[in-house]
Amino acid sequence: MTGEHHTLVLVPLLGLAVDIGAQAVLCRLPIGVGHVRRQFASFGLGLASSAAALALVLRRMELGPSDLAGYAFLSILTYAFVGFCFFNLINLNVSSLRIRMIREIHRHHPEPVPTGRLSALYGVS
Repeated sequence: MTGEHHTLVLVPLLGLAVDIGAQAVLCRLPIGVGHVRRQFASFGLGLASSAAALALVLRRMELGPSDLAGYAFLSILTYAFVGFCFFNLINLNVSSLRIRMIREIHRHHPEPVPTGRLSALYGVS
């Protein structure tokens, strides 16, 4: 296996690193969009960086058209899988907050949760 074949393994990891970095930056920007849109934007940036790196790596390799298509498909699919795992990791955090709020509401049932309690605990209105 040549050196270029080894760098193909790094292409999805580069995309994941860009995805994670973009997610960290986008979450700190004071823009009024939800967390899912930020995740899609960071995923798109990671995908674009993966595609650019893949084009650079594949350009240096002497492969036929079917091999190029196969390597490209495999690399982008691998990035999509790791990006999906990262997407679900972030959503686990959001889901756990929702579960904690539901437990707090259930704990006070049948009376309503005291005014300001959820806001004080979780920063929601």
